[in-house]
Amino acid sequence: MNVHPDTAGLRRIILALLLIIGVVHSFAQSDTTAVPAQTDSLIVSQEGLLLSNDSTGVDSVTVQSEAAINASIFYDAQDSIVFDAINNKVRLYGSAVVKYEKMTLEAAFIEYDFGASEACATGVPDSTGVLTGKPLFDDEGQSFTQEYLCYNFKSQKGFSKVAVTQEGEAVFHAGSSKRHTNEWIHIKDGKFTTCDAENPHFHFQLSKAIIVPDEKVVSGPLYMKIRKVPTPLALPFAWFPTKNESTHGVVFPGYGNANNLGFFLKDGGYYFPIGRTVDTRILGDIYSRGSWSLRNITNYRKRYKFNGSFNISRTVIRQGIPELPDFSKATEFFVRWNHRQDPKARPNSNFSTNINFGTANNFRNNLNSSQTEFLSNTFTSSAQWSKSFPGTPYSVAVNARHSQNSSTGNVEMLLPGITLNRNRTNLPVSKLFGRKTPSRKWYDKIGLTYSANFENLLREDVKNIRWDQASELSRSSQNGIRQSATLSTQGKIGFVSFTPNFSYNEYWTFKYVDEVQDQATGAFETDTLSGFRSARDWRASGSFNTRFYGTFNFRKSKRLKAIRHVVTPQAGVSYVPRFNRNRFYFDGEEGNLQSYTTFDAARFRPGNTNEQFNLNFSLSNNLEMKTLDREKGRGATKKVKLIENFIVSSSYNMIADSLNLAPISVRGFTTLFNNLTMNVGSIYSAYQRDSLGREIDAFMAESGRQLLRLRSASVALNMNIRSKQRRGERDESNATEEQLEAIEQNSDQFVDFNIPWSLRLSYTLDLNRQWDVAAQSDQDRITQSIMFRGDFTVLERWKIGFDSGYDLVAGQFTSTQLNLYWDLHCWELTFNWIPFGIRQSFSLQLNVKSSLLQDLKLQARRGQNGILN
Repeated sequence: MNVHPDTAGLRRIILALLLIIGVVHSFAQSDTTAVPAQTDSLIVSQEGLLLSNDSTGVDSVTVQSEAAINASIFYDAQDSIVFDAINNKVRLYGSAVVKYEKMTLEAAFIEYDFGASEACATGVPDSTGVLTGKPLFDDEGQSFTQEYLCYNFKSQKGFSKVAVTQEGEAVFHAGSSKRHTNEWIHIKDGKFTTCDAENPHFHFQLSKAIIVPDEKVVSGPLYMKIRKVPTPLALPFAWFPTKNESTHGVVFPGYGNANNLGFFLKDGGYYFPIGRTVDTRILGDIYSRGSWSLRNITNYRKRYKFNGSFNISRTVIRQGIPELPDFSKATEFFVRWNHRQDPKARPNSNFSTNINFGTANNFRNNLNSSQTEFLSNTFTSSAQWSKSFPGTPYSVAVNARHSQNSSTGNVEMLLPGITLNRNRTNLPVSKLFGRKTPSRKWYDKIGLTYSANFENLLREDVKNIRWDQASELSRSSQNGIRQSATLSTQGKIGFVSFTPNFSYNEYWTFKYVDEVQDQATGAFETDTLSGFRSARDWRASGSFNTRFYGTFNFRKSKRLKAIRHVVTPQAGVSYVPRFNRNRFYFDGEEGNLQSYTTFDAARFRPGNTNEQFNLNFSLSNNLEMKTLDREKGRGATKKVKLIENFIVSSSYNMIADSLNLAPISVRGFTTLFNNLTMNVGSIYSAYQRDSLGREIDAFMAESGRQLLRLRSASVALNMNIRSKQRRGERDESNATEEQLEAIEQNSDQFVDFNIPWSLRLSYTLDLNRQWDVAAQSDQDRITQSIMFRGDFTVLERWKIGFDSGYDLVAGQFTSTQLNLYWDLHCWELTFNWIPFGIRQSFSLQLNVKSSLLQDLKLQARRGQNGILN
């Protein structure tokens, strides 16, 4: 109802007249018996009609009724509100809204009947005849859009025409629909789809259906149509779950041809949730020539506590005919377990796992391995539990780890490892000597750190790791304890900082090696015996460092303001005493002298070292320039790093009898143009060599040819460039915490059309010089390659990705993979192609995006020797 601001008094008069007319009309229609339905009208009481003015200046009205309905009905309109007191109706024009409890009705026009407690709504055609302001009905998040709607607030029944109803990911278009008191919705002449377009790109045409909110949808006969084109895909009836929770069901397989393995059904199985925190899938592949694969994928998550996944698979690859000699059969298995604890669950303790364990050739023969897995020849595992004790400097950690090389078959397993740490604690030297000084002396800054580490390590070939070999594997494992204590402090003498350090190590073992004599032959040999042995070593060191700054100003330059050079020299000394733990014996066969140490079977082995008194030195450089920053405006400057770090280091053993100078190391690192990183490194020797390539105690400078000899060098360039975001920042307002975490952890698996293109380039060059005895000169061994990876958008919703490389020495491409992704709104098309190599294959899939119809897909796959991605 529009009211001029200068007619406030007139408004009150009109309202009073409406109340009087309503009262007279009510008495005229009533007899001596009160009619309860009349209490729904506008004239229940003066308190029943409340007029307010909201922040937009639009009048709103609230009607309170106590007999027919149990809550207030709020209605409002942007254009005008017309009261029909004779018929007990109110008509709302322009962005009209009616609210009752948790239900909201919005439309261009709404008529509310107080006597029947019924609201009817419809849209209004614009100048072109298009219906605008269609009724939108929302009931606790369940929304309905229609061209015409009537709803009775008393019976909670409704009727609508050309309605659109959404239940989760399911969208229903109905020619006509009825809503019942139990909230069930009956649909006639409808469409079922997961496409949210006004004119769906695809749908299932159905004659009738029943929607049970937050539970299921049951329909009669239906068939699929793409736009207006019918398809032969039809069903006599259908049942769709719409619960906001996981439900069990069959996972339909894909199909294809894998050449030597035959035709296949792939990734078929069953999915079922276990409570609200766990869900699992059992999937399998089967091939017409006898190969098969079975795997279980389980995910679990408890909010603010932990999350993880557990995968186990077994694959049998059969190639050829069993009766022929070229027949082969390979059996592979693999186990993955990833677990992460939320930091807020237990702030003082943490448990995490990353388990990857299986047969050596699993990724080579596995039918489901990815490109990254196929190229990897090493997989590792780790599990760790750690706990700190607040108020104390102590912490403890228990861990296990595993490393397996698929090329060599070597396996290294640590089970378990236990570490006790004591954080740095300053020693109370002044208190020990009874000195009370107002300021701390340098000796009060002496800190002590301590750690004790127990490990049980097994190194074995993967073929020998079997349950029937458990006792033998236990005997061949290596274990022991290493304790380390360090005393250190820091101080300054003028502008020079000094850091003295003393470290002590203690080694314990419960297996030791000793020489034994064969009673029959009298020959000596070594054997591993049980027993306790210990050893220890120590070393001392001290270093001095400072910084020098040099600034060069350019007053006449308009853009370059200054260049700053920072030089950080460091010099130090270290002393290591001589430790010789070698023991000798003559073997029984040829009487050759053999050496061994008691700790050859121990996990921690104290080394044999000659006495060393080293002078260590290094020189670090940093170079920056200051220029005008045109982006920030007049007078603003910015720093640009030219060389982030360039360091030269070596050492000199002052008590060695020869070859005192250690190899000289040169390393550098910088970032250019904000996205190009460069790492360089090289190692030089100052000594000459003999005819066998061994270094001799003669400097290169003495030969008069050169000062240093290059031993190795490396260069690595990495560049990551991308276009600017097309549509600003990515909208993550509607994403859940789990979805954002999944995107962050698997960013490579998500397509971002906001970035039109991206490119990652890397270049590596490694040079190693090895002495050729025949040629009496160094021979260069060079490896050089380029790797490139990226994607770019074609048209509007096409994204093409590539991942490849080129070996510049061999002159051929490395493993290459091309991908195509086409976003078809409610459908998506993916194409993956490996054009050459042992994994030469392609896969094509067209599927519905919605997880509700995830099995509605078309697939085409073909691989070389059955190796598919």
